[in-house]
Amino acid sequence: MQMTTHFDDAAGRRTHVLRGRLTFPALIANLDAIYRNADYRPDVDSVWDMREADLTAFTFLEVDRIKEFVKNHWAPAGRRRAALVVGRTVDYGFVRMFQSVFQGETSNEVEIFWEMEKALAWLDDRGA
Repeated sequence: MQMTTHFDDAAGRRTHVLRGRLTFPALIANLDAIYRNADYRPDVDSVWDMREADLTAFTFLEVDRIKEFVKNHWAPAGRRRAALVVGRTVDYGFVRMFQSVFQGETSNEVEIFWEMEKALAWLDDRGA
């Protein structure tokens, strides 16, 4: 798996691009590296471009563990947004599972998109 992250302070967001077959250990290691990065800010929105990723290796238990890991590193108060962009129906199912277990436990929002332009427009719509 390959994961790159761009911190954009001017736009107030992070962009993550994931490629290849994702596994739980690799994703957690990459997330941990992001959260330890000096440029990481828990109070900004994020877009996850997973259009070239394969998410089929995850179990429901791993999805729950990913949710806990992410939840513990996002800002504790306020409302952050994460736009998840997928390219395959099977991957949509995974991110939908993540969305459902995540949103019940935080004030932050997670939305799923098929198109990057719509994801960015949603993030830019601060009044929603």
